[in-house]
Amino acid sequence: MTKISNGRFVFGLAEYLRFKSEFYYDKEYLYVINTKNQVVKHKISEITEVSKTSIIINDRRVWKIIINEKIIYKLTNNDTLSNNNFNYFLDKVNENINSTIDSNWLW
Repeated sequence: MTKISNGRFVFGLAEYLRFKSEFYYDKEYLYVINTKNQVVKHKISEITEVSKTSIIINDRRVWKIIINEKIIYKLTNNDTLSNNNFNYFLDKVNENINSTIDSNWLW
């Protein structure tokens, strides 16, 4: 599994936006692990949208992941100069022709 989220603790707007889950992915699934270490597994092929929101926390953009147009997750990614995991995740989601990816992000 490859981690794509920035972690569970967000400072500043933490009282209003709490990211209580960590996000990982592999070839077929997105894994959402909550604070009780419960794992929810979603097929990457079921992700219908990944897009940037207008919110920035600690110099990181908040992203929205929509699954089957019903489930919505928000996260900050963990991309750095030496870590492109979120880019690879977006590429993987983009393999599904029915998904919508923020086009400004894809290379």
